[in-house]
Amino acid sequence: MTVIGIFTSKAVSLSNVARDIAFVVQEKGMIPRLFSYLVPSYEVKRICDKAIYVMTYSPIWCTHWVLNANDVYRRGKGKPVVFYGTVEGEIKSHLMHDWMKDCVPYVANSYYTKTKLENAGILVRDVVYHGVNFKEVNEAKKFVKGMRKYLQSKLGEGVYFGAVLSDHPRKGLQSLLQAFSKVREQDKDAKLYVITKTPFPKVQGVYRDENFGSYGKLEILSLIGAFDYLIIPSYCEGFGLPLIEANAMGVPVIHCNYPPLSEITSEGNITFDFIEIKKVDVKEGILYEYHVYDINDLKDAIFNAMDIKRFKKETYENMRRKVMEDVKRFDILEQYSKLLEILDKV
Repeated sequence: MTVIGIFTSKAVSLSNVARDIAFVVQEKGMIPRLFSYLVPSYEVKRICDKAIYVMTYSPIWCTHWVLNANDVYRRGKGKPVVFYGTVEGEIKSHLMHDWMKDCVPYVANSYYTKTKLENAGILVRDVVYHGVNFKEVNEAKKFVKGMRKYLQSKLGEGVYFGAVLSDHPRKGLQSLLQAFSKVREQDKDAKLYVITKTPFPKVQGVYRDENFGSYGKLEILSLIGAFDYLIIPSYCEGFGLPLIEANAMGVPVIHCNYPPLSEITSEGNITFDFIEIKKVDVKEGILYEYHVYDINDLKDAIFNAMDIKRFKKETYENMRRKVMEDVKRFDILEQYSKLLEILDKV
């Protein structure tokens, strides 16, 4: 039986993607071996028939991952390999070695990522979007009512907005808090539940859950499903997995309409425009492309969402139906089967 090694870091989003790939591998009758760290290339060749590397394409972080993949792919008795990459901005090409540009078969997780990789001279075979495990979604929906009661216990009655944010500055936590404070000045029914490790001063109507990355998949999906809306305040993304996860749970998303979110969003979501793109250097091998927006536009989107939820119930239900219909194209069985087909052709 074919054994496929799947290698990624401990980053929450990458780990979730790798886990879902492993699920599809198993559904296809093969054996997945999932690692959240690099294994010596000679050992990869010994224990795996094929390998998939899931990693952010920053030259500072990924060079040794690419080297490992290259060794598995080319040296000695080479194995089929795919490097499944993401990036949130412009790659600093001067940090890259020329051999990295076409040493392994690269697959991008969005057309935005594909463009950024190609701008750095990297040969990209194809685009495969991230996906949602609808078996888990259907199971998680059974626990939404209980999670709704939990939100009520933490925030009281109101319209519930949620956000799931890592501690990276590109996630826009401060912009979210500023916009939400403006909303709360006018409407105390607005309630915000933020899952993040980043500390921030106590704000009325806002609850901070510091268990980012600690929840099981069913827990986080059911919690998202209990929100009336999910807010993505980030300035840049390589894909935007929480968007499709929320939509799969029937929750509309509020977000700035920039690529790649604009690639994967639904008309059932609430979007607003950015003002400008700024290149931001945080010394990570990438010039992050911050899609800078006016926080008043985010504030207005939140007010619009509240108005719909409270006074336009049919509109809200239509939004829910629309996002659940549109997100079906992101079924992991469809998306990651395509990734495995690319691997078969290597």
